[in-house]
Formats: sequence, C-alpha cells, structure tokens
Amino acid sequence: MAGRRAFNRRGAGPLPGGPGRRSTQKPGQLIVAGGNHTSGSIRKLALDLVGGPAARVLIIPHASRIDSQGEQCLRRWRSIGARWLSVLDLEDSAATETLAGADLVWLTGGDQNRLMEALAGTPVPALLRQLRQDGAVIGGTSAGAAVMSKLMLTGNPLAPFGNGLALWPEVIVDQHFLKRGRHERLLAAVRRHPELVGVGIDEDTAVVVSQGSFEVVGSSRVVVLDARRSALEMTVLDPGDEFELEAAAQVSAPAPLALAPAPAG
Repeated sequence: MAGRRAFNRRGAGPLPGGPGRRSTQKPGQLIVAGGNHTSGSIRKLALDLVGGPAARVLIIPHASRIDSQGEQCLRRWRSIGARWLSVLDLEDSAATETLAGADLVWLTGGDQNRLMEALAGTPVPALLRQLRQDGAVIGGTSAGAAVMSKLMLTGNPLAPFGNGLALWPEVIVDQHFLKRGRHERLLAAVRRHPELVGVGIDEDTAVVVSQGSFEVVGSSRVVVLDARRSALEMTVLDPGDEFELEAAAQVSAPAPLALAPAPAG
C-alpha cells in the first residue's frame, strides 16, 4: 500500500539478525487476541515463544486506515524489548524476503475485509501458512484475529462470511466478544456451519493455539460454541483454561470459498 514503508533499526529492507529464533514446536503457535487493549503481557508472551528480544518481528498493519498504524505498533513492541522490527510494505520488491525471514508476524486491528483485500493476489497468505508450518509464531488482534479463520466473519450482515487466511481453519473466530455482545452473531455462524467451532474472544484476552488445543491468556473470558455433535455445546473459559479440539489444525492452502466479496465497513 502506498505510504507504508518497510523499516527497522538499521533502515529499510529485510530484517537483520542472526539465525532464526522460531518456536521449537511445528507448526508454530498462533496468538489470537480479542482486540481493543491488547496488553503488553500478551505481546510479551508472543515474543517469548520465539526466543525473546532478538527475534525478528514483522508487523502487517494493512487492516487499519491509519497511515501511522505500523509505527504505532512498532513503539508498543519496542516497549516490551523487541529489537529487530519491520513493517511489511507490499510495494517493496523485498517484501517476500522480509516476510520469509520473520520469526513472529503480528496482524494489527482495523477492518478484516480491508486486510484481505490488501493481501489478495499477493503471495502473503500462502507464505504465512508456510511460515507457521516452519515454526514461526503468527499473532493478531481484532481484525487480525478474525482473519485467522478460513471462514471469516466480515461484520457485514448482508454478506456475513468471507475468505480468511486459513491459519486456523477448523474454527470461526469472533473478537470483542463479551464487550460488544456478539453471542448471536457467532451462534448464527455456527448454526450455519456446524462443522466449525465458534471461538469468541473478549478484549484484552487471547488464545494460544497449538496443535489440537488452545489456552486462554489475558484478563477476560473466551466462549466456545461447538455443534459438531448435533447438540450445541457452549463452554466458557477463564484465563489458564485449555480447550482440546478433536483434530489438530492443518495449515495448508485452502480451497477458495464460493463467496461474494464483502464491502469494507
């Protein structure tokens, strides 16, 4: 996007640093945060999963309409000690190399439709799935959480579903869940797609996704809606609770969903 610049402490271009400091777990974990105020403790947890301050962190701010969103996000990561930082510039010829070298990728908040539109036709979605397979940690908050699903909630009641990044394809993620009272929205989605598990994440709360399970961190709760056994089951999880999914996540290129593009907003 015009006006966005890839940069780090030593200037533009690929992230510097030594050997990758990715998670020893493969696929790498996902950090899926509910939005608004994502505490430093959640970001610090993400950084610790990839070895701490020396890890290479890449910010993807394209969900936001604010031109300075990337720089604002960099300041938050620097405040918890991250040293090697960059903002992805989709117009930079080195964008693919920059992304491939990241140990931790963070997707900011904003509008999930705007983000997916920005990434459409680029190699970024496939590269993110491959990065996770290789042990990188992928995290996102608000709109950056919504795109983790394969079937993405758009926020548009006239076209409620769109294509997400399919990093966590067996669930439907809803964010700001308790704060904005989104129970009915997620319930409708799960009833329409009972093969998928609904995961509603409240603000200042996140789930750490490993193969086949996730753990709740932060200050509020996560609500899980599961209709895979015909009868709908609702589970309310507090920080420290874990939820076991029956099948481990498969991070692979998904078949496109036959959906009309949803307008941003």
